[in-house]
Amino acid sequence: MFLSKQDSRWKQHRKSDEHRLRRLQVFQPTQILAILENCVELENISLYYFPKKVIKMPVETGAAAPTTGFTKVPKPKWADASEFLILKDDNWYSVPNSFKKLVSMNIFDSKLLKKYKKFNKLNIKKKESLIKMVTYFNSI
Repeated sequence: MFLSKQDSRWKQHRKSDEHRLRRLQVFQPTQILAILENCVELENISLYYFPKKVIKMPVETGAAAPTTGFTKVPKPKWADASEFLILKDDNWYSVPNSFKKLVSMNIFDSKLLKKYKKFNKLNIKKKESLIKMVTYFNSI
């Protein structure tokens, strides 16, 4: 895996996947730089995959036992926090894990989105399903 500068954009060459370095503003006050996988880029709407990991501390359950002089410190673990992002009208939207939240975000017409889900068995956790959805909404 290596980075090369070509046509004023960064490409990450790996198994013919194309990645781009992008400046995102998903949450209004904060901007981040991220390398995104291009799932599909169309005229009006684009879909990207943002692979990321976060460190999570283990959750302690139950009542705390009295100290015995020896305590094992819980170790943080890496957790997957990857997400799909939609770029529409120069605005970035993070695709939520539930369909109801996606409808409430008003990225697409809610009636059409509900019909699309019903007839096409939309699974918003799968890349192929999201690519088909974005392609459909770009065509209308």
